Amino acid sequence: MVSTQLHCRCSWSLLNQCGSDLAADTTVSASVATTDAAGNPGSATDTETYTVDTTLPVPTITLDANITADDVINAAESGQTLRSLV
Repeated sequence: MVSTQLHCRCSWSLLNQCGSDLAADTTVSASVATTDAAGNPGSATDTETYTVDTTLPVPTITLDANITADDVINAAESGQTLRSLV
C-alpha cells in the first residue's frame, strides 16, 4: 500500500514499483479526499484490476551452415572479421 498527500494542483504517479509486487496483487485501489478554500469537503474512490503477462519469450538462434565456402577456417581466413547478426 502506498499513501501520499498532495498540497498543490498537480498529478501523481506510482514509480519504481517492484514487478513481483505488481504480479502478486493485480488490483489497484485509489481514493482522494479534498477540501476547498471555503471548507467544502469532497472525496472519490475507484478500484481497477489488471493482468501481468509473465510468459517469457522464446529465444531463437539460426546458424549459417556455410561459415566459409569449404566450412574450414584456414590460416588466412582466421585473421578476417566474421560477420554475425544478433
